[in-house]
Amino acid sequence: MWNFKHIANPYIREHLLRVVLDCGMMLPVICTPEELLNDETD
Repeated sequence: MWNFKHIANPYIREHLLRVVLDCGMMLPVICTPEELLNDETD
């Protein structure tokens, strides 16, 4: 079973992105609250 710790892993995100794009779909943004807040304040 995957949890947020697994899904937020940058290496797993990259793999998920490739798999989802190969299926013709888009991957939603997956990030930690800290990453989200840092993006808003930059």
